[in-house]
Amino acid sequence: MSKYNRVCKGVTIDVYDVLTAFNVTNPALQHLVKKALCCGLRGHKDKAQDMAEILESAKRAVELEGDLQEEGEMDYALEALKLQAKALGGNYKKWQVEK
Repeated sequence: MSKYNRVCKGVTIDVYDVLTAFNVTNPALQHLVKKALCCGLRGHKDKAQDMAEILESAKRAVELEGDLQEEGEMDYALEALKLQAKALGGNYKKWQVEK
């Protein structure tokens, strides 16, 4: 059994099943979801490092989508992500997020 497999409602699924079910096609967003679902559980990186990489993946996902071109909208999106990370217990202040 893969370390990504989980039993959900009696069915064994993995993160890739979830991505397919929700039609997540942006590769950076796929990376973000995988990190978020397995945050700190994969063994070689701690939760804080995974959360920092989640923010970087989110930034890249936005760039790939091209939806938030204006600087103000990008700032708003990054602040929202920081608040979500903080709510999950992360110390976002030590993370480096480049604009």
